[in-house]
Amino acid sequence: MKSLAGGNSPLRDSALVRLWEFDPGAARAVTLDRIRKADIAPGPYNDYRILLTLPEATLPEMDDALATAWEQEKRVDTLIARYASERATGALRAWAERFPSGICNGALAAYFFRVDPIWAAAEIVRLRTRRPGSCFMSLGPNEDLLMSPGLERQAIEDLENPDPMIRRSALTMLQNGASAAAEKPLLDAFVRRQDEDLDEGFVRALLNGTGWVASKETADRARAACVTDSCRKQVDSAWQGLQPPIKVVLDSGPYGYAMVGAVMVRGPKQFESKIAQFPKGTVFDLGTKSPDNAYRKGRLDEARKVVEGAGMKLATDEHR
Repeated sequence: MKSLAGGNSPLRDSALVRLWEFDPGAARAVTLDRIRKADIAPGPYNDYRILLTLPEATLPEMDDALATAWEQEKRVDTLIARYASERATGALRAWAERFPSGICNGALAAYFFRVDPIWAAAEIVRLRTRRPGSCFMSLGPNEDLLMSPGLERQAIEDLENPDPMIRRSALTMLQNGASAAAEKPLLDAFVRRQDEDLDEGFVRALLNGTGWVASKETADRARAACVTDSCRKQVDSAWQGLQPPIKVVLDSGPYGYAMVGAVMVRGPKQFESKIAQFPKGTVFDLGTKSPDNAYRKGRLDEARKVVEGAGMKLATDEHR
């Protein structure tokens, strides 16, 4: 498993996921080596997120290697956003200022909003002024790992931007990575919106955000702000999905770790955080089907521990 995780196979990310389960020491060594080599396996799935989940806030010893890899046009902006320290700011800023798109349209913006949010916000304004509509921020499926207070503030501001692509990107970031502090400004922006083009995205972000459980007040205000029946139906459906027992679906495809109601969470830490947002005693339904292999049984046991450890209850037949 170790040789596969550290080798050249397209399956090396998946192998590294499993290695963390069986031998964390070896998995950490492989992870650090692959970060140093800027080695992200190509492919349609997102197992490469395993490279982003070390406990350290930054890895300053990787700054030079990551900056050099970026200069060589390797696809390491996500690794930079996750691990590079403030010491890399000079080299990365010099690179960004040489190119028309600068810090836009990728994960590099997340790095600068983490280490120097004032400069990052000013740079976004400069780039958008130079080329209107050309600068949006996308973190792929990694909003939960790359969000920062500065980036969250920028995303909230972007909800008022006239460009729909910028607004759409902001909604995605806030839905999947924002803190509970974003719920009210997100709702206020929905109420103030000037068109209906992104109503579905607003409702999805408000009612299915990973950083909070929407309140009845949020649902009521969102429904009142709707101007179409489809919008009101979407609010009603999302609100219904927040009523116990809350359905939990594990292994929810390549882009998620689990579904909690209609909310996709993308890792074990976000799963724990999401469960803890509900009122104590909330009933969760983990399903009745027996796991068909040891891996699924392990996942189910972990989920049970998280739910019960957060002071929640597991559904019995009378709740279903």
